[in-house]
Amino acid sequence: MANEVLVDDIAGGQRYPLLYEGKLLLELLDREKGIPITAAFWLLDSENRTWRYILASPIVDTQGPLEAYKILYRTFQIYNKEAEWWPYEKVRSYKEEAGLGIGLVLQDITLVSPDEPVVKLLRTVVKTPPISTTPIHFAGNSINNMFIADAYIYRMLPKSSHDHSPE
Repeated sequence: MANEVLVDDIAGGQRYPLLYEGKLLLELLDREKGIPITAAFWLLDSENRTWRYILASPIVDTQGPLEAYKILYRTFQIYNKEAEWWPYEKVRSYKEEAGLGIGLVLQDITLVSPDEPVVKLLRTVVKTPPISTTPIHFAGNSINNMFIADAYIYRMLPKSSHDHSPE
């Protein structure tokens, strides 16, 4: 799971790459059209102080989690090839020196159904446009007696956006 630090100001005013990498992976998933994403967000597990990148897709329900992860894995291979030329070598170097890892890895990602309880809960208070990839910081809030310590929400589509089968 991703280190406790998700967003951090570093030399040159750049932002910590995991937040940026979440955006890039979501854009790639949109471009490749292999797996429709109805919700995408980083969620802090306050007990373990670790972050999970949660992706919700109707494919988890229609084709099963195994097939959804296979599609994600193929897309993630493209993502890693593209990541080799991303313009933040200084950031990667900083992260490695600080022992923060080298960026987003498949183990940081959890694929879920759009009907997953945390997705349904967040959907009650946050809505985004269908192609949104700009994170919204959502922290220190309780929804229906569930505390959300910290989250960065890229996309949260209303239920009606994924009631039909993906094309």
